[in-house]
Amino acid sequence: MEELFTSTLDWVGAVIVFIAWIIIMVVAFQKSVLWGLGVLFFSGIIGPLFVLLNWKETSYWFFFGLAGFLIMYIF
Repeated sequence: MEELFTSTLDWVGAVIVFIAWIIIMVVAFQKSVLWGLGVLFFSGIIGPLFVLLNWKETSYWFFFGLAGFLIMYIF
C-alpha cells in the first residue's frame, strides 16, 4: 500500500511541475514568440534565464513548480 501512496505523490508532484512549466511558457509566449520558443525548446537554459529576467511575472509559478519538485523528491 505504501508504494501506491508514494507513486501517487510522485504523480501529484509531476503534475504540479508540469502546470508551472506550462504557465511559465505561456508567459514567455506573451512576452514574445522568440522567448516562448526558447522556453519550449531550450527550457534547461532559456527557462531559468527567462524566469530571472521576468521575476515579477514568474516568481509565483517558479515556487509552485519548486513545491511540486520537492513533493516528488521528499516523498
